[in-house]
Formats: sequence, structure tokens, C-alpha cells
Amino acid sequence: MDIRLIPISLLLFLGLGAGAQTDGGLTLNGVQLKKNEKGRNELSWNAAASENTDCFLIQRSADGRQFRTVGKRTAIKALEDTDYSFVDMSYKGNAFYRIIEVTTEGKALYSSPVKREEPSKRNRAKK
Repeated sequence: MDIRLIPISLLLFLGLGAGAQTDGGLTLNGVQLKKNEKGRNELSWNAAASENTDCFLIQRSADGRQFRTVGKRTAIKALEDTDYSFVDMSYKGNAFYRIIEVTTEGKALYSSPVKREEPSKRNRAKK
């Protein structure tokens, strides 16, 4: 049997390593997406304590493949896990989101995409 290992850095680059960690990297936990009380998409996540993280970039996509940056959160240099959130004020409706953690060395750690999808009007009428 031929087993080939894929470097974690490649998985992270491809966005396939949510929760994965590289040397000195930060692990993102519990990435959640919901519709808030004003109908806006609200993304929340938790990050393990680290002094190596510079910021988090928030990206949105309509199709889950092509993403564009729609927000940024500066990392908090803390000794404990930290909760973060982002409300997308420029968009309502179905979308995919992902978070890119940028380290102080300029490396990027991608979360897996999360999707918010409202039931269609037809499905809502059946309930």
C-alpha cells in the first residue's frame, strides 16, 4: 500500500485544515455563522492563546470557491483563549465565510468554509 502524506502547510493553504495547527500557529475553534436579530450574517470563533497571531481576515463567497476579504479583526495578545466575532454589515443572505489567521511572520492559516443558508420560501411555507 502506497501512503502519501500531505504536508499540513499545503492543507492549510488549500483551506482543508480547519482546526489544524502549524508550528507556532493558532488553532481556531468553534467557527459559527448565524443570522443575527437584524438579519445580518454574524461569524464567531474562539482562538487559543498566542502571541504569534497578528490578525484575522474574514472572507465571504457566494459559491464556496472564490472568496474575497470583507473584514479584519486584530488579534488580542492574551494568555487565555479569546472569543472573536464579525458582523457582515454589507451583506444579507446566503453565503460562505472563512477566516484566515495571519501570523506575525506573515503565514496564513485558513479555516474550513462555513455556510449560512436560509430555507427557501417554499420550504418555510411547509413548516
